[in-house]
Amino acid sequence: MKYYLVAAILTVGFGSTWIYEKIVYPLPDNGVLLSKKGNLMWYNRPGLVENQNKLYAGWMTSDQKVVVGEISKDTGHILETIDLHQWRYLDDHGAPIIHAIEDGVHKDKLISIYNLHNSEIYFQRSTNPNDITQWEKKMVINQCECTYPSILEIDKILYLFYRKQIDSDSKTRSYFMKTSLDYGDSWGKEKEIIKAKTGEWIYAMVAKGSDSTLNIAWGVHDPVYGDIQNIFYAKSVDLGASWKGIKSTEKSSFLRSQQEYLVRKSQFEKATRLWDFRMDKNNNPVLLSVDYNKNDVDAYWMQYKNKEWIEIELGKNSRHYYPCGLVFKGDKYNHVYMTKDQSNNISTIYDIEIDSEAGSYRTVGNIINNSNFGYCRPMSSKTNDQLIYTAVRSYTNYMKFDTWLISNPF
Repeated sequence: MKYYLVAAILTVGFGSTWIYEKIVYPLPDNGVLLSKKGNLMWYNRPGLVENQNKLYAGWMTSDQKVVVGEISKDTGHILETIDLHQWRYLDDHGAPIIHAIEDGVHKDKLISIYNLHNSEIYFQRSTNPNDITQWEKKMVINQCECTYPSILEIDKILYLFYRKQIDSDSKTRSYFMKTSLDYGDSWGKEKEIIKAKTGEWIYAMVAKGSDSTLNIAWGVHDPVYGDIQNIFYAKSVDLGASWKGIKSTEKSSFLRSQQEYLVRKSQFEKATRLWDFRMDKNNNPVLLSVDYNKNDVDAYWMQYKNKEWIEIELGKNSRHYYPCGLVFKGDKYNHVYMTKDQSNNISTIYDIEIDSEAGSYRTVGNIINNSNFGYCRPMSSKTNDQLIYTAVRSYTNYMKFDTWLISNPF
């Protein structure tokens, strides 16, 4: 067992400061320390990718650096890292997304896109395929108050998605898309695809189907309720020109957070946070989410199958919203890595298997074999079971935190 003396955390309030006490903190026996300063942002997607038998991750550090690293698939250790950018202040939204170009003249080169909470968006591309040691000059691809970038590649076109503040007075934040036909050298005009009402904030995730459809799931921060409500879903069969709900016949050039797209309504006096989203082998959406308030968290797995939604509750959790986390395990939409509370406000990460036919789940095992801390924010690639996650030493808010980044090889 590997031990480190640190200031550990015993309790947390909803958005409040953690309480510290000096104890001996062991790194899990099966965990590999990637960074004593690293943190992840799960809405910035993807953050972990496999390409040509190599594994790449993007994270930010508590000293405000944007980092890309290559991780050994065999041992989980860092093979190489490079600092791409230095932020002007600390904000965990500054963690980068990482994408390996799938086709064309830049095939296998890496792309990194990053920004802060409501800031401009930066773009960089690696100089050589499957090599993080050299990068082309960074450029700003959108001068805006933007958050949560995500990228998809379909038929040699890059699709960049992000939330943008469109009204400073009301802080209205809609969801936008723009495309690049030359792998990032230039970008087209942005398109507003989810229009927020006055004061609303959109929290969205995107996924592509094997049939080249664009799919989007989202929740909306309600200015009256004061937190994120409900889950909506829509798809586009014409690469974003028009959208429709899963049971709709009518198409629209843009979306609203309204009944025809609603797939899950928040529980009474609870907020809802979407954590992961993908399409199954039949191009049906599968969602992971949590309902939460100041007292507890309920985790859910949802799949659209045979023209109806199947919903399975994955258990209640006494842990408050942060730390938390559940993501799909590699390419398996019926396997989930999920943060769960232990005794004494210690959290660990479990491997959960879902049986949609029986409407049930089982715990395959505990990923962390000696949980003594708050392990959370799991992240997995879409093709590899490798897991990275954070160990929280302290967390006050998104601009004041102290976390370690850890990997678990399989």
